[in-house]
Amino acid sequence: MPVLDVVLGETEGAQVYFVLDWFRGYWQLHLHPDSQELYSFVTHRGIYTPTRVPMGSTDAVAYCQGVAEEIFSDLLGDGILAWLDNILGYAEDEEALPTLLNKVPARCESYGLKLHAKKCAFFATEVKWCGLL
Repeated sequence: MPVLDVVLGETEGAQVYFVLDWFRGYWQLHLHPDSQELYSFVTHRGIYTPTRVPMGSTDAVAYCQGVAEEIFSDLLGDGILAWLDNILGYAEDEEALPTLLNKVPARCESYGLKLHAKKCAFFATEVKWCGLL
C-alpha cells in the first residue's frame, strides 16, 4: 500500500483536480473461482458463495489496491493517484487536466468498472481525497 502522505507529495504544484470513486468498489472486483468456495458461508436459506470480493475480508484491501495499480500503472505518478477505489487526477493548469480526465474513465470502462457520479468532482481547485489534501 502506498503511504498517502508520500504520494500526495506528487501533487505539489497542482492547481486543478478531479476525484473519481468506483461505485461499490470491492463488489465490482471478481473473486477468482478458486477462492469463491473459501468465502462461502451458510445462512438459513442455504449456502452463499460470493463471486465478488467481500468487503472486510483479510486480503480485500491489498487485492483492491493491486487491481487499481494494475489498471492505472502507466498513469500513476503522472497526474494520477489511486488509493483503493479512489482516484485523484491533478495538473498544474486547466489545459492539462482534460487529457487525464479522458483517459481514466475510459480505462475504468475497459475494465468494466462503474464510477459513483455523486462522489466525483471535476476541475476543482480544492478537493478532499481519502480524507486529505
